[in-house]
Amino acid sequence: MPVSITYFCPTKSTGREQVKRVIRLVVTENNFEVFTRWGDFEKHLRTHAPARHIVVFHVGSKKHLQQIAALQNLLMDHKIVLILPDAKPETIELAHTVRPRFITYADSDFLDMASVLRRMLLTCPAETDTAAQTSWTLKEG
Repeated sequence: MPVSITYFCPTKSTGREQVKRVIRLVVTENNFEVFTRWGDFEKHLRTHAPARHIVVFHVGSKKHLQQIAALQNLLMDHKIVLILPDAKPETIELAHTVRPRFITYADSDFLDMASVLRRMLLTCPAETDTAAQTSWTLKEG
């Protein structure tokens, strides 16, 4: 099964379109899903998200970050990237409870995130079947 990226972002998130463009630089459209409603995302995570999965959270508020932290047991097998709204100590402290692989901020250009996502995709653990090692798609370029 291909490694996929799920992007959760509230509809009013600053830089949302820019983040989507950056993610499309590293994965094909078939391996990328966007959720703007928390309920839809949570349902997807509980029922469809494979273990070899990267989740990018565009945190719009402290409330969103608390919702994400509440799901940390479901997120344990996923690689997490957080886009935080600010660098306040309490925001960063709460963010670290989710055990993210990378944290960036909403006012970023997100190019650093593209580099991190590319490395994550290249280092995702292979499935037990050796043929599956080449089945996931990484955009080169």
